[in-house]
Amino acid sequence: MTRSARLLIVEQILEPDPAIGRPSGYLIDTQMMAMFGTARERTGAEFEKLLQGSGLGLERVIETTSPVLVMEVVPI
Repeated sequence: MTRSARLLIVEQILEPDPAIGRPSGYLIDTQMMAMFGTARERTGAEFEKLLQGSGLGLERVIETTSPVLVMEVVPI
């Protein structure tokens, strides 16, 4: 990626506290683990850690009317 590039990730972000989060998010998380082993949904903090390990930073999160959000990611 060039320094001015932007990566858009469209994904559901889990609320760390299941009592607050959408139940469907945790259902999808369980389904992904059952189908693919290590695949899973992530919290915002987990996405940031994953991005930082790849030399990327979270610029902003854009909410949508659906369960998914758009993460704007930039090189750091």
